[in-house]
Amino acid sequence: MKTITQIKKALLIICAFLAFKLNSQPICQAFLTSSDSGNANFYLHGDTNVPWPNGTQSNYTWDFGDGRAVYSYNGPNGLTQGWGSTNCPPYVYHQYITNGTFIVTFTAHMNDASNPNTTCDAVMTDTIVVSGLPCNLTPTIDYTQTGTYTFDISGFIPIGNVLSQSMWTITEENFTQVNGPANFSHTFPGPGTYNVCYYVEGGDGSASCSDSVCTTIYVDCPVTDTISYTQIGTSPAFHFEVNSNDTGFVWSNWYISPTGYFIDDIGIWGDSLTYTFPANGNYFVSWKEHGTQCWTTTQVYVFSPSLMTCHASFTMFEDSTNAGNWFAYNTSTGNNLNYYWDFGDGISSTQQYPFHTYTVPGHYDICLTVQGDSCVSSFCDSSSVHRMTSSGMSSFNVLASPTGVKTNESVISMINIFPNPVTDELNLQLITAEAKDLEIVLSDMLGKTIIKNEFSISAGENQIKLNTSEISNGVYMISITDKKGNRIKAAKIIK
Repeated sequence: MKTITQIKKALLIICAFLAFKLNSQPICQAFLTSSDSGNANFYLHGDTNVPWPNGTQSNYTWDFGDGRAVYSYNGPNGLTQGWGSTNCPPYVYHQYITNGTFIVTFTAHMNDASNPNTTCDAVMTDTIVVSGLPCNLTPTIDYTQTGTYTFDISGFIPIGNVLSQSMWTITEENFTQVNGPANFSHTFPGPGTYNVCYYVEGGDGSASCSDSVCTTIYVDCPVTDTISYTQIGTSPAFHFEVNSNDTGFVWSNWYISPTGYFIDDIGIWGDSLTYTFPANGNYFVSWKEHGTQCWTTTQVYVFSPSLMTCHASFTMFEDSTNAGNWFAYNTSTGNNLNYYWDFGDGISSTQQYPFHTYTVPGHYDICLTVQGDSCVSSFCDSSSVHRMTSSGMSSFNVLASPTGVKTNESVISMINIFPNPVTDELNLQLITAEAKDLEIVLSDMLGKTIIKNEFSISAGENQIKLNTSEISNGVYMISITDKKGNRIKAAKIIK
């Protein structure tokens, strides 16, 4: 049996060992000092008892007690650099914006360089008292969408202030909430733009003031409806269908406008529409679902031969006695026409009967565009067809069409070429009083033939399609002639 003396000796040995271990591995510690630099700007310096056994600091963390991150710190060579509230240097400047008492916490996270799994967090706090600042509420607004039209909206003021009055408003809804919670959930009536404002009164106990802030919340439409349409023949009538995800009855109606603004309610309800347009041109067709206040819009280009009220045309011929001088009869038809001539050399004119002298004689593509009552029409011709007999054009003089002159186009009352610019397919619409055999040639600007096709058209309305998917991007001339070689139509095409 061990004696009491032996037990005492054993206890002394254990205590000596523990004391040795504690002295060889000191507990990590943090230190914190602060000084007021004026205007509530405090210099804060944290430190530790490093070196901790083979120790290094991993990072420092500051909490200034006012919920705000570090503004700046006095970096190397006196530089001032911006930082967040973590991974900071041990010395910082922080400026408070409200009066009050704040608890500053400095945390140093250290690890043993020889054993990275051995770490220590040293924490130190200090109390900062700020006074003498004017009242500063400076409210802010934050929000998060939580549903289709529902948002969580929050108002904030700097820590240290207490509100005596507050008010929320949403202008577009005539919504007002007085002295309600700073955080609330709100469901908007539908998609749109909403102006949300937060008004506050209060202070930090030493001074009081008021302030306000507004923000804009955009509520998007969740509906993914689409509109499809088909033209009824070549008439100005179109049929529209809405492809909607909704089931059952939907309160909705249609709007049509050439401008894109939804102001032309045509008074037709439902998810389908047949509508006859009054004129050729671009239109925006919109469908409004009143339950969700969502709009679905498509753009449609309307062209119908029956709506053509103007026609651009001119006939060219060379002066028989003075080579290079060219004339043209302006045979355009329509009401209240405006004219735009393109002489092919970068010069243009808005006169009805212009005269143009070319700086350099040559072969030029000449185009005329007329615009009348709800109508636009273009026609192009070129002196290139006369290259075998002419050295080029030196002047171009447009004359009024004399009585009794019949142009090559007289048997065709309407020609429309679209779209222009073209992508994969070019459409030609013609109305003629008699059946004809036509040749259509698409050539580049050097006169090289790219596409050449022959067509037979019947009396009445005809539609011809040309495949342009394999031609390169550029500018082309399309020429329509009859079997006798008489030019009926020429136009400039862009791809």
